[in-house]
Amino acid sequence: MFKSEDKHGVTLEMVESCFLDNNLIALGEQYHPSTSEDRYGMIGKTNTEEILFACFTIRNGKIRPISARLANKKERSIYEEIC
Repeated sequence: MFKSEDKHGVTLEMVESCFLDNNLIALGEQYHPSTSEDRYGMIGKTNTEEILFACFTIRNGKIRPISARLANKKERSIYEEIC
């Protein structure tokens, strides 16, 4: 089970659909002091038109979502302004 589903109501399928968004915004590396693994952020729209913020890593050549939630007001504004 994807941890963000219980906490934020965001399913793994929703996050996966964001990676298919042609307007996906890659936010670059996100600092996290408790891990040596590189983590990245992104803002994207799901196939049901919800804008999400997600944190992910690349492990063994695969994208692994770490957490995701509905985008906050500032993140939605950034997405809508750029896209």
